[in-house]
Amino acid sequence: MKYLVYFGLFVFAYILSTLDLDLVLNQIGSIKIIYLFFAFLLNIPMIFLKSYRWQKILQKQNLNIPILKSFEYYFASLYLGFITPGRIGEISRVLYIKKIYKSNDYGSIFSSVIIDRLFDLYFLLIVTIIGFIYLSLEISTVYIIFFLLSFIIIPFLIMKTNIFLIVIEKVASKLSSSFKEKTLLFMDNFKNSFISVFSVKNISLFSLLTLLSYSIFFIQAYLITLSLNININFITLSLIISILLNFKKKKTK
Repeated sequence: MKYLVYFGLFVFAYILSTLDLDLVLNQIGSIKIIYLFFAFLLNIPMIFLKSYRWQKILQKQNLNIPILKSFEYYFASLYLGFITPGRIGEISRVLYIKKIYKSNDYGSIFSSVIIDRLFDLYFLLIVTIIGFIYLSLEISTVYIIFFLLSFIIIPFLIMKTNIFLIVIEKVASKLSSSFKEKTLLFMDNFKNSFISVFSVKNISLFSLLTLLSYSIFFIQAYLITLSLNININFITLSLIISILLNFKKKKTK
């Protein structure tokens, strides 16, 4: 894990070495630092809300960790996510939790990370659809299909049928019996833990925490535009960012 951190620092140092420092310093001179300062400070409550959401998801799966530990692990996984393709580094949270509980139940732990990411994805999907309507943009058929798959078909298959287990079992059956047993156990634990979290009360809580965390994120973006003397409506900026983030997520999958 530590080698990924060193790799990220190396990449950052390389990028700095390729910049025209004189030009950068001139641009920095026109920036309103106070807005950037407050935008930076808002990282703390934003990450706290996201880590609190993840802690509550784990709690519903009978995995209890202190809020400060969840904040620490979430923050570390975000960093690794930024320096890895498709933000796959965020899965490192599975290793952190496994280290605490010394458990081989990867399925349950992995499902907590997936559920956490799904709330972000679904929120951005909803805001993106609103953004297309508000900004009078044309919605492609591909995006509508992707939206329906994400919101209706895939969750239904996971929660109401055993289709994924059946497919995995057929694939695993062609491999060693040991691998088959471990794979089926992983999928069974994943499915049971995934389903156990979803209730009206839990979904409402996780959705509220997602809304609050992204509201802070949009405020951060707005403060950055103010620091750069860019005049743009807060709602318009938030919708544009959601659309860009959503399409970026699709490309990295």
